[in-house]
Amino acid sequence: MSDDTPASVSELGWQTVTGFEPCRCAQRLSADRSALDARVRAGVLALSPDERFILAVTSRHQTSDGANQRQAGQQPARYILPAGGVEVGETPAAAACREAFEEAGARVQLLRPLVRHCSLCEAVPCTDSLDGKGTLRRPAVTFWFLGRVLELVPAEGGQWPESTLRQRCYLPLDTASAHNDSAAERSSIDKLRATLCWRADTRAAVEAFLRLFEAQQELHCKLDPALLDRPAP
Repeated sequence: MSDDTPASVSELGWQTVTGFEPCRCAQRLSADRSALDARVRAGVLALSPDERFILAVTSRHQTSDGANQRQAGQQPARYILPAGGVEVGETPAAAACREAFEEAGARVQLLRPLVRHCSLCEAVPCTDSLDGKGTLRRPAVTFWFLGRVLELVPAEGGQWPESTLRQRCYLPLDTASAHNDSAAERSSIDKLRATLCWRADTRAAVEAFLRLFEAQQELHCKLDPALLDRPAP
């Protein structure tokens, strides 16, 4: 994860990234210089090869109370989607793929842009590290992509940059029940929301995906080469 030294909004010109709608608070940039120091992040909601599961990893961030409870063994790990800072000279798409490998040991294929999440658009300013509302410590713009896992580094004997820092898992989507049992599908989606939507940026990606999924829209599309070949202007 590269959140320590990510590119800033001013360096990446995030208003014009191909495939993503402009942010609702873009007009604030000229009036609020602090907005230009917001972190630029990228992440991926990666489906399993059969598209019945979503790849997730444990978060290394907790509230102060949560961290103490977790050390005492009283709180289970929380799950998020792989994401992290976009490095200078790196495209958001390339960053999303890199973060998937660093955090989950997953090589992914990106299928389409999913959603842009901007913490500056939230009603509550992001000032504290993941408080009760799951907000990030610093303002951030996160570009989320939909992807598919091509390969997972084996858990036994395999190594990837954060293999000792996080756990990974597949969360069931139960697409097989979509045509047979709407109650079972709803239960699976509710569990997915309960597991991932505690954090604002991850919630944005999950809800954007579920809108596509529930509307039975095409999950695959051809990515603009600009997303992969060059950094945002």
